[in-house]
Amino acid sequence: MVNRLAEEYAGVVEFNIYAEIDHDSELQQLAFSHGVNAVPVITLVSPEGVELDRIIGPISEDALRARIDNVR
Repeated sequence: MVNRLAEEYAGVVEFNIYAEIDHDSELQQLAFSHGVNAVPVITLVSPEGVELDRIIGPISEDALRARIDNVR
């Protein structure tokens, strides 16, 4: 679903997808530095690095699309 939305919003929204962080200490540190302590987590961040929205747990494609559109 996230990959479909990444294609749909290409050129408008940048998606960085980190699917497996268990065996990557750099990704674990990145997650820790952003307060991620559950998976899945989707964080919507402005180009300036300001967190605009955080979604913890599963979300439907339509609901995620609405949240993305809301912060654009």
